[in-house]
Amino acid sequence: MNNGRTGHVEPVPEEGDEREPAAILAEILKTDPYIPRLKPLTQDEPVDGLKAAWTVKLHGPKER
Repeated sequence: MNNGRTGHVEPVPEEGDEREPAAILAEILKTDPYIPRLKPLTQDEPVDGLKAAWTVKLHGPKER
């Protein structure tokens, strides 16, 4: 997310801009959509060159 927030602030139209704030916000959301911060790991995008975004490895003694 380019805006660095969990949501976009309400846009204020510049002087001479006749659009409604909702229309400006819709345009912003097309280029920078809201992506939920907390989502299942299965929805993460895979890393370049790998099949999945996450790998799991067990380190340490295997007894227990």
